[in-house]
Amino acid sequence: HGEFFTIYTGLRSVVVKRGDIVTQGQTLGQVLTDKDNISVLKFRVTPPKSISTVNPELWLQRKSK
Repeated sequence: HGEFFTIYTGLRSVVVKRGDIVTQGQTLGQVLTDKDNISVLKFRVTPPKSISTVNPELWLQRKSK
């Protein structure tokens, strides 16, 4: 992400570690599903040296139907 940081919460497991080089579409982990069969993944993109965030939708790959 260059100098940007990405933060994911709501993962049950993570298959990458800090400093890994990841590619577009690569699996980063598995989303946690609770006892009511609800899954919520939170994704945050933060610019360097900032506490603000940017719209993460711009960073997501759209799946074709």
